[in-house]
Amino acid sequence: MSLNFENIDAPCEDVKSCIAEKFRRIGLISNEHLRLLAKFEDNPAEIRAGTEILSQDNPTNEFFVINKGWVVSSMKNITGVNTVIDIHHPGDIVGVSQLPYESSPYSSVTATNCVICPFPRNSLDDLLKISPRLSGMFQTVCMIEQAILHDRIAMMSASEAHVRLCHFLLQTFSRLKFMNSDLTDRFYCPLNQRTIGEAIGVTSVHVSRTFAKLAEMGLIERNRNFVRFVDWQRAVKFTGFTDRYENVDVAWLPDA
Repeated sequence: MSLNFENIDAPCEDVKSCIAEKFRRIGLISNEHLRLLAKFEDNPAEIRAGTEILSQDNPTNEFFVINKGWVVSSMKNITGVNTVIDIHHPGDIVGVSQLPYESSPYSSVTATNCVICPFPRNSLDDLLKISPRLSGMFQTVCMIEQAILHDRIAMMSASEAHVRLCHFLLQTFSRLKFMNSDLTDRFYCPLNQRTIGEAIGVTSVHVSRTFAKLAEMGLIERNRNFVRFVDWQRAVKFTGFTDRYENVDVAWLPDA
């Protein structure tokens, strides 16, 4: 039986390949490039929310392209404290940071019902060998994601909880909007308060209070799983947010 999916913020509904669409939005790619990228999504699978697709410190030889839904990657430290490392959306590849390792450095769990496309590590051979441009774009995507993570780490060490949360919401919205230009000022956020807290370094109870504070400040409105930015520019100025998907320079890449 097919799973039910929230038909909200689904950027890959009308494209043949979600990852190809993401690369296309970053820079010019050829039809042959599109064909190579589409191969990563040859085997889509519907996965229920709460399913672990990668397990920390366990061997794995697969990566996953997300076609629908959200996936959360996290790490437990030696004391058992869990920290959310990244939240993946349609068009993202889960497992890229494990590429140099035999075992996954983190666990990845579906936060919603998902459609994911597993592919083996050696499938990257064609992309890296045949097309220098796609190889460079793959590196570009990884560097953008690293910059986003670095921004969040910097916020966690130098700001109050309401600033961190606002910045996290801006990051999440910008990532979704990059793949779905129909988004305007609101987005659907299926994450629970515990997950958000583990992403910004506060307790789940404090997340609730922090949402209320941002609403009191006139920066956001929240209705169940929907978040709306009341004043985007003020929120950006308040947090010092930089959209890492804007002004990406791909001029250094080999020609398509």
